[in-house]
Amino acid sequence: MATKNPWTEIPLADYEGHMSQPSVGQAQMLDEVFGQDLQAYAPGSVAVLGCAGGNGFKRLIGSPVKRAVEVDINPLNLKELRNRFGVAIPGLELICGDLLDASVNFAPVQLVHAALVFEYVEPARLLQRIREWLLPDGVLTAVLQIPTKNMAEITPTPFASLSRLGPLMKLVLPAILIRHAGLAGLVEESAEVITPGTGKEFFVGRFRRVGS
Repeated sequence: MATKNPWTEIPLADYEGHMSQPSVGQAQMLDEVFGQDLQAYAPGSVAVLGCAGGNGFKRLIGSPVKRAVEVDINPLNLKELRNRFGVAIPGLELICGDLLDASVNFAPVQLVHAALVFEYVEPARLLQRIREWLLPDGVLTAVLQIPTKNMAEITPTPFASLSRLGPLMKLVLPAILIRHAGLAGLVEESAEVITPGTGKEFFVGRFRRVGS
């Protein structure tokens, strides 16, 4: 029997509650990064990997985005996402599946947004897939959690279900991501480290697809 992915067992309310805790502070941070992407690139099409309940999606309402692809492994997350934004966001496409599964295919899009995703999949394989999903000259935004000494990888909060992710989570060093991105034909365009004020740091890298 195949082992269940822990992401399929975490209630969306727990995940969103955890991410919004002051001790975590990641919901607002990721919302701002997504908003920066939409403003900087004004894409006509975007794919959000690991979309959960749609943090930051209010920014899509009235934006130039005509096609919004949302991928998540938890079908209940996608059901709630459709309830929240199915009417407000035209061109919403919801895909349930593992990002490394060949059945997950929505090419092409101008922007792929992958925030706190590479910690749970094999980076080299996912980067190869992302290149295939992107249009020529398209952009990937990747957000990574940077290892922080003396701090738990998953901040303890009242939402205990998040602890199930511990065995699955493997932090990825920015240098490793940049190297694998280059091998996949994705050239680093910009990079920064941001801090949500909780003691942890996060890498935000933007990579452009090169070649045909």
